Formats: sequence, C-alpha cells, structure tokens
Amino acid sequence: MMKRLCSILLISIMLVASGISVFGYHAKTVVTSDTIDDEVIYDASTKPTDQFLVKITRPAAEECILKKSLGICGVTNEDKPGDIGVMLLMYDIKKDEYVDFVNTDRQSNWGLGKFGIFIKEIKFPVDEKEIEKYKNKNDEYKIRLVAFKKSEVDSLKLNDNLQVSDFTITVLDEGFSDKLINGINKLKSIVEKMLK
Repeated sequence: MMKRLCSILLISIMLVASGISVFGYHAKTVVTSDTIDDEVIYDASTKPTDQFLVKITRPAAEECILKKSLGICGVTNEDKPGDIGVMLLMYDIKKDEYVDFVNTDRQSNWGLGKFGIFIKEIKFPVDEKEIEKYKNKNDEYKIRLVAFKKSEVDSLKLNDNLQVSDFTITVLDEGFSDKLINGINKLKSIVEKMLK
C-alpha cells in the first residue's frame, strides 16, 4: 500500500515538473533583431504601451529584490497564443538604448506556445564590467519585455500588434537583509524598553 502511494506521488510530481517545461522553457527562438524595427523596440525613448497582447504578471512596474535573479512570467488571452512572441531586453547605459538580454535558458526571445503562458528566470550581471554597463547609480536595472504577433512581424505597429512593457528592478545589496533585520531588532528593543 505504501509503495503504491509513493509511486503515485512520484508520478504526480514528474507530471507537474514536465508540465512546467511546456509553459515556455523549451520554446524556440522566434525572431531576430533583423526582422523587427530597431528604432521602436530598442529606442530608450519609446513609451510603454498597454498590456493588450500579454499580461505581464511578474515583475511589477517597479520591484525591489534581494537576489540577483528574478522570475518573469506572463499570460495571453489571444485566440492564437502560439502566434505571440516575447523579447527580453535590458537598458544599456553606455549605448543609451535597450539591447537583447538572455534569460537562464540562453534565450532573448521565445514563443508562448499553445497554452499562452511563459515562465522564465533572468539573472542580473555579477561581473563588474557588465554591472557598469546595465546598473545605474541607484542599483536599478531597466528591463523591457516586448510582445508581438509573429504572423505580422513584417508590419509591427505599437498598440496594434506590438506591445512594449518597461520595468525598473532594484537589486539590493546582499547585506541589506541583514542590516534590515538588525535595524528591526534594535527598534523592537527600544520600543520594549520604552514600554517598561
């Protein structure tokens, strides 16, 4: 009885884990920068659009994180989710423009697939030269997620078949959480002394 229960549990876990890969981890590269209007997508002055093709569920517009990695995800309500492509870019301070940036799957763009969902992880630079290239003085990184209809890649227009979403991610110093906890403990101690 116990062996049967363990087997069912293991099979369930394997099915769930294999289902996650369907949601975006094995999506093929769908576009090159040669096929998209560089002026619109890579230009830092391009204003974000409404999220009409893909609702980005993570990150929020501005987000603070304590780790050097971030999970990004989104979902579409389009009738043909397989026709939706997504590009990931990061703002390059030295070039004053957005540039292709790869996720942990070594992809800077991917398709949503038949379920219309993507789940990806990005790691922020750790090399000093790369950090200088992307991170501003406020420890902020600017990322851009672009969604578009793959079938209309030759005639993309903002707010029609091309969506641009910008996000500012603040990566806090690794020692920040320790400082925060110490500060809270000191404040708690002061309040306890005052109440006595």
